[in-house]
Amino acid sequence: MKNQPVLTIAIPIYNGERTIKNMLDILMPQCNEKIEVLVSDNCSTDSTPNIIKEYQNKWGNISYWCNETNLKTDRNCIKCLQKAKGKYTWLMSDDDIIKMNTDINLTNNNGESISVSTPQPEYITETFNFKPTSNSNNNTENGNDN
Repeated sequence: MKNQPVLTIAIPIYNGERTIKNMLDILMPQCNEKIEVLVSDNCSTDSTPNIIKEYQNKWGNISYWCNETNLKTDRNCIKCLQKAKGKYTWLMSDDDIIKMNTDINLTNNNGESISVSTPQPEYITETFNFKPTSNSNNNTENGNDN
């Protein structure tokens, strides 16, 4: 795919009117044409759809859809991942914040990476290495059942 985004930031949301504006105000100026932002609305009953439409008018790289029924959180997250067009996908909540002046590097197993940063990166650099797990129940080693 020629114009495939490198990164999709997928945001499952339900009644996020109190948090989504702040999140998008900080996130969107840090995004460029290589970053797709997807918002999956899980049948919000507040002003979330109107807020997202306002941001779509301002920024060209936001996609929005509203599910026909409330899928619950897990299935809404899965739907985001299925609709993502980017080579990488970052699943974020509507109340997650990427600190301004932060350089965030996403790296896959092949050493390929993408950076999301503001013009003057400072303070924090985080690297996320995505590696397949061999045992989906590896949390039980630490005494956690879930």
